[in-house]
Amino acid sequence: MNHILYQRLQRYAQQQPNANALRDPHDCLTYQQLLAAVNERMTMLTNSGLQRVALHQANSIQWVVNDLALLFNNMVCIPVPPFFTAEQQRKLLADSGAEVVLTNLQNVPQWQALAPNSLPALPQGTVKITYTSGSTGEPKGVCLSSENIIKTVTALDDRLGQIRVQRHLCVMPLAVLLENIAGVYLGLWRGYEMILADTDLQHVVANLRQYQPQSVIATPGLVSAIIQATEQGALNASSFGVIAVGGARLLPSIEQRAAELELPLFQGYGLSEFSSVACFNAPGNKAPAGSVGKALKHAQLAIINGEIVLHGNTMLGYVHDRSSWYPERIYTGDWGHVDEQGYVFVNGRKKNTMITPFGRNVDPEWLEAELTSTPEIMQAAVFGGEDLPITALLVANQSAHSAAPAMNTSRQEQLSHAIAQVNSRLPEYAQIRRWHQISEPFSVTNQMLTGTGRNRRDSIAMHYAHLVTHQHSAMPRIMV
Repeated sequence: MNHILYQRLQRYAQQQPNANALRDPHDCLTYQQLLAAVNERMTMLTNSGLQRVALHQANSIQWVVNDLALLFNNMVCIPVPPFFTAEQQRKLLADSGAEVVLTNLQNVPQWQALAPNSLPALPQGTVKITYTSGSTGEPKGVCLSSENIIKTVTALDDRLGQIRVQRHLCVMPLAVLLENIAGVYLGLWRGYEMILADTDLQHVVANLRQYQPQSVIATPGLVSAIIQATEQGALNASSFGVIAVGGARLLPSIEQRAAELELPLFQGYGLSEFSSVACFNAPGNKAPAGSVGKALKHAQLAIINGEIVLHGNTMLGYVHDRSSWYPERIYTGDWGHVDEQGYVFVNGRKKNTMITPFGRNVDPEWLEAELTSTPEIMQAAVFGGEDLPITALLVANQSAHSAAPAMNTSRQEQLSHAIAQVNSRLPEYAQIRRWHQISEPFSVTNQMLTGTGRNRRDSIAMHYAHLVTHQHSAMPRIMV
């Protein structure tokens, strides 16, 4: 076996055989035991004659063992995101040509044979098909090679340098490429203990307290929860070595709150089509507020007509789209710029840009970040256009409302005050003109968030079409 990550695991199995490699609520494997388990699974997979295996399991030791065995056997691994709907999962399995899906029943692995009509052609060298639903909810398979994966791992390892971390907690599903590569593969590359626990966001703070990890990959929403728990004394800022942030825009004011608490917050940027991370803030460097860091050593980044374009570690292509195979560069669809020191800033999605009735371009992610920086607002989705004044759909923060009776204010009054405060910081052309309070939070379960915490705008707009059309009068406040 000449896979470079396999060789790394061999070295750890010799140098630190009794050090914990993987831990979940049911079991624990040392590095020596992990290597043995992977070797056993590789033999089983080789004897199976399979080519493509789908993993449909919760975060667990078995998920990682299966994934590593497939990678080292140069077989195709197809992670199934647990937050996909049943229909999306069905389409994923059919689209990829998966021959078998590995699931868990009462913590016991179960192999379910499939009968694909055919094995669709894949770009040469494909070892992983990662499905990203993006903003539309329609699964799209991105084909990656071992080289793609290792380039990202080694580039991140180089950027982290000598930072001291011993334990990483996976808070995203392992089927999310960011956690799979920047979490598990990087953690094992560096000899960490990887904690595989419940990914329900309601339990994340409790897991952080229980396992005391030095490393975690967080969405902006989770960052806010970590900040709040630290301010309340539930978490200790000094226990963290790296809190890597990605998936959506992070407001500079949130960065400032983290800095005041001495939380080691580092923003990054990437996409599945570039094998996850392309930019990351280096620990020890004072990056300007709002930056996602400098490009990693494996990424060449350019701004073309205002759009971020990447070269150097591009995907192999999309399943069922030969015209996409072996691209030289990836047009990301993100507006951005690079300052004189080489720090990258992401300004929003091209397709999300709103054109106001006054002809000004406004990024809704900017306004959403401003709104959710207030303690009264947990989530926000902003819409607008030439015939629609800027309109916000808001999910109130329940804990913030708990103080309302003492203040003798209603939740609507709190939200109205919060919006007024936000508008006071915005230029007139970007101010919120209408807003509606909604009762159901956006989530991956109801298909209104992607796996990395981004708003699925098409799904939100479709569900709340009666609120984000131009017929409504100015500034209504409607409970739905």
